[in-house]
Amino acid sequence: PHLSDLRARTRLSLCVMTASRKKQKVADPVPAAFAERLAELRQRAAEREPGWLALLAEVKKAAELSDESLHAEGRREAERRYGSASAAHFWPEPPSVALLIEQSVRTEGEVAFAAELDAICVDVGDAKAAQLARLQQAKAAADIDAVRELGRGLGALHAVVGAARALDQPVRDRIQVASRRIEAYRASRTVRQLDARARLVDVPPTHAGYRQVLDFYRLTDAGSLSFGRTLQGPQFFTDVRRNVAILHATRGPRASGGSEEGGEE
Repeated sequence: PHLSDLRARTRLSLCVMTASRKKQKVADPVPAAFAERLAELRQRAAEREPGWLALLAEVKKAAELSDESLHAEGRREAERRYGSASAAHFWPEPPSVALLIEQSVRTEGEVAFAAELDAICVDVGDAKAAQLARLQQAKAAADIDAVRELGRGLGALHAVVGAARALDQPVRDRIQVASRRIEAYRASRTVRQLDARARLVDVPPTHAGYRQVLDFYRLTDAGSLSFGRTLQGPQFFTDVRRNVAILHATRGPRASGGSEEGGEE
């Protein structure tokens, strides 16, 4: 009985010591060389975070829609744009897919902020390399105190990189969710045949006309009707070389209305 009590007390003492050590363990302080810079980035990220989280929620909601729901969305959009009589000949992107496409890339502001995060991570990486070299020297000299101090400093630098990378996590989550759903949706689509009776007529030389051309040819065979370097499967107009020229021919002079340019979708 006495031996059992001794073992129990020993286990209890070890648990208390372990808990005490865990309580004493705190995060390494941010190295002074990067503290101000990281604090400024954190403040700016905090200001933008509500907007980032709102967009992420919107993207997640769109990504949860089934392929069937997205298909139905697209057919309703076709009727809205071209009327019930002509809707069967046009295949616009479902609005939710259009949202996912728009949100699958960073905005200019997000790109600039990400560049700043990359910059601080590069600078911290240089500091880590220098710190690691000093650590190796301390190990070679068997300087235990220096090894411990340099090791803690190396851990603090590593934590700065993690903190910086986490600042725009909602943006990276949004891009990942949107990109994966777009890929899955497009993989579910099949090539459609153009109706032999369908014709593109009275296409205005405007952005609306440009969109009409794309809606008419979307999901057609990219190998037969190529708009760029995508030469197989359904046409999604993902290639950068997707320029469309709409020519307006008249007899005699025509008054300039400034509506000749199509532009990007």
